[in-house]
Amino acid sequence: MLRLRYRFVFVVFILIFFACQSVYAFNIYRVGGEITGQEYNDAWKRWFDRKFSIWVGVDEDNTEYIFFKGETGLGDATVMVQYSEMIKRKLKKAITKAIEWSDVARKNKADASKSLGCFGRDKYGLCEKEGTAFDENQMGLSFFAANNGEQTNLIISLVDRDNQFIKTSIYIDLPEMKKLLNTVDKIESVLKKAHKTARDQKLFK
Repeated sequence: MLRLRYRFVFVVFILIFFACQSVYAFNIYRVGGEITGQEYNDAWKRWFDRKFSIWVGVDEDNTEYIFFKGETGLGDATVMVQYSEMIKRKLKKAITKAIEWSDVARKNKADASKSLGCFGRDKYGLCEKEGTAFDENQMGLSFFAANNGEQTNLIISLVDRDNQFIKTSIYIDLPEMKKLLNTVDKIESVLKKAHKTARDQKLFK
């Protein structure tokens, strides 16, 4: 019995150790403020406010990453992608297109549902095609217009990178789309901060 207890304590120690290692391997900073949207809950038959945010980080090898976080009823769904200028351009283009289409929908009293791409793992290209996250570590973007163009949304769907059951679809309205676009423009400056922190930490080895 005592041996079993020691084994349990050892396993817990190992889990905590590796959890700490994963936390301190990154210098992670949020980019801009949180974006507020809504998610529809089928069980409750109502809409709930959900927060979406963008984070960036630098690991011990100076590799840059971008994190997308969306609230769910079960905690945050996080998608982690290695960062590049191409990722930023694709993200900015998708949000800009959603803003442009919002204007088109209102002026023409038009309804629509169109994909705006995918970020993260997408082995079969289904997320990219549909603009909806289906698998772990995916974020899909799509545009939605209804009520003769009166309602327009950028839909951000996320499936957590470690748990397929932690997922959300957040509907962002036009003012929040513009706020999100402004947030994307701040990515580089926040990455510089993460790099400086990474350099500073190396002084204390």
